[in-house]
Amino acid sequence: MQAERDRITALESRLQQLEKGVEPLPTPAAQQDGTAKKDTKDDAKDAGKAAEKKPAEPYEIGSDKTLKTTWGDAFKAESANKDFSVKIGGRTQIDTVAFSAGPGPNQQPNQGGLDPGLDATVNFRRARFRMEGRMYELYDFAAEYDFVNQINVNN
Repeated sequence: MQAERDRITALESRLQQLEKGVEPLPTPAAQQDGTAKKDTKDDAKDAGKAAEKKPAEPYEIGSDKTLKTTWGDAFKAESANKDFSVKIGGRTQIDTVAFSAGPGPNQQPNQGGLDPGLDATVNFRRARFRMEGRMYELYDFAAEYDFVNQINVNN
């Protein structure tokens, strides 16, 4: 227990030594009044940061409807201020099956076969078209349509 007390005392004295060289932060009122003392080094740093990151200029939402297009995993178009955006894409799933049957399954049904025989085939399980986006920075939309297997003719 004494070792822990000695450790805490040593840490507290080290903390006090470190805090001696640090100026306290100005109060929010002092920052607004401009009465807070600033170092010239900080002014140079702040000027560099301000040049890097300018505040966004106010603009009318929807005033720029020009879209820049890109192609990645889908077709994308977006306005400079991101008021308008659209993404067009989709997905597919394909099934395939291949049969190789001996002479037995190709016989007539009254002889124990499966005539007509089983055919190898490739078929879409899902084929979905999707469109999503944003209009006037306020309205988000998404629509998806699956246009495969809408009518099942194989009962």
